[in-house]
Amino acid sequence: MKKLFEKKFPTLKLESRFTDLWLKRTRIKILSPSDIIDFPSFDTAYLFIDDADFLAVSEQVQLEKAITSCLARSNCRTIMVSTPNQRGGFFEKIEKDTNSQYAKLILDYRYGMGTLYDNKFIETKKLEPEFDREYNIIYK
Repeated sequence: MKKLFEKKFPTLKLESRFTDLWLKRTRIKILSPSDIIDFPSFDTAYLFIDDADFLAVSEQVQLEKAITSCLARSNCRTIMVSTPNQRGGFFEKIEKDTNSQYAKLILDYRYGMGTLYDNKFIETKKLEPEFDREYNIIYK
């Protein structure tokens, strides 16, 4: 989080390990998945959820309910990113749901070629057993 603000707000001091930050009148709070499930989101503008596909199935179900509740109470936007995990998980369910409330961006390694990745890096990564899941969006 710190790096997001250092360039634009060079005088902002972010030396603590706390998970709360006030930037002018905006509160940024970092939560664990279990905290999001119980979070009172009356004035939440955005939820950014990382690696949700790696939560336990019961946590994925609870998280989905919490996201729906946040949307109903505060009209917040939800951004979720994850590397694919197991078949039938949260992200594959969203991906296959033609009536899903989510806009879907499915970006494999080819999207980042020439900017994030070069050919040498990808050729090296292709030798790793997790390449398809990590870079090619294939559920295991």
